[in-house]
Amino acid sequence: LEAQFVVHANQNRRRAYARELLLAFLDAEIGLPDRNTLWYRLLVGLIDFGIEIVEMLFEKHQMLGR
Repeated sequence: LEAQFVVHANQNRRRAYARELLLAFLDAEIGLPDRNTLWYRLLVGLIDFGIEIVEMLFEKHQMLGR
C-alpha cells in the first residue's frame, strides 16, 4: 500500500515522503539534532538537495532511454 501511495502522489508529496523516510532512518541509526537547531535545518537542506539530484538523474536516465 505504501508503494502505491508513492507512485500516485504528486512530486511534492513524494519529496516529503523521501525526506521523512531518510530522517526516520537517520534518527534510528545515529539520532537527530533538535528540530530547532541550525544543524537540523542544514541536515534537512542537504537531504532535500540530495533528493533533487536523484530526481534529476532519474529524469536524465529516462530521457536517454527513449
